[in-house]
Amino acid sequence: MQLANDAGTVGGEMRTKLPVPELVGDVLSQLPADRIRVDIGTDALVQVPRRALSAAMRGLVKNALQADDGIVEIDVRSVPAGTRLAVIDHGPGMD
Repeated sequence: MQLANDAGTVGGEMRTKLPVPELVGDVLSQLPADRIRVDIGTDALVQVPRRALSAAMRGLVKNALQADDGIVEIDVRSVPAGTRLAVIDHGPGMD
């Protein structure tokens, strides 16, 4: 089960309705806040598998922190199809 959690897949997890800022708080709870800038442009409720999405987003942020010595951005916006959560780094990218 731990490997599944680390990979962002949690078997049988029910979707939970929660405010976007709370979801982002889950993601940030184990990360260095001094290197992450958060811009939450919505207070929408999302219905998601909370642990799985938090773990997947945390993995993206960790990857971005490794790719960039500077600030990593988390940007959350309402879009016509729902809610967009973006993790942005300014690292060199892949060849």
